Amino acid sequence: MNHSELAALLNSLRARIRPSDGGLSTGPRRRAPGAGTATRGGGPAGGLSADYYTELERGRGV
Repeated sequence: MNHSELAALLNSLRARIRPSDGGLSTGPRRRAPGAGTATRGGGPAGGLSADYYTELERGRGV
C-alpha cells in the first residue's frame, strides 16, 4: 500500500466516526465533522503520536 492509498483509507475511516463516538461534544463550535476524533483517538490508541497519524492521513508518512 502506498502513501496515497493509506491516506485515502485513514480519511475514509475518519469520515465514518462521529465526534460523539470519541467522547467529544457535537455542538456548533466544531470546525469540521470528525476533526480530532481520529487523530486524537485513533492514533494514540494504535500507539502512534497524533502528529505522525496526521502526517499519514495527509499522505506524508515515512
